[in-house]
This record gives sequence, structure tokens and C-alpha cells, in this order.
Amino acid sequence: MEIPFPAEVRQFTLLAGLSFLFFSLVTGQYLLNVTTSLVTQLIATAFLVTGWAAMREPVTLLLYELWPSMQMKKTYQKISTMEIDILPSTA
Repeated sequence: MEIPFPAEVRQFTLLAGLSFLFFSLVTGQYLLNVTTSLVTQLIATAFLVTGWAAMREPVTLLLYELWPSMQMKKTYQKISTMEIDILPSTA
């Protein structure tokens, strides 16, 4: 049973996504504090949307690809602890 992505890749992807989200939120908020023009508000909103869009891949890796793999791992662990009886052939 192979997990699609190693834990290091998932952790790095999550860290990169959260870092970019933090950067985009801080940058957007900074722009709003500097000036309140319509263009600045549009750019700040673009930073906000881009930051959340960057979280798509980390969320996909963690929620939609990890959980089925963990379920399969649990199933294989149950199978590995089952008692097996080997009977002689009657033929």
C-alpha cells in the first residue's frame, strides 16, 4: 500500500501554501492601510483570492488523497492480523 505523496511532500506543500496565504493577506492588508482607492481595494482583494486559491493543492493533498490511503492502510492492517486456517486439499 503506497501513500500517493510522502509525508515530507505533504508537509512542504502545506507550509508553502500557508506561507503564501499569510504573505498575500499581509500584503493586501498593508495596501489597504496605505491608501483606500478603488484600485488598491481591487489589488488587495486579488491578493486575498490568490492566497486562498494557493491553498487548493495542500487541501486536496491532505483531505482528498490522504484519507482514502489511510483507510486502505487500516484495511490492510486488519487483514494482516486475521487468523488464517490452512486445510489440506480434498482432491
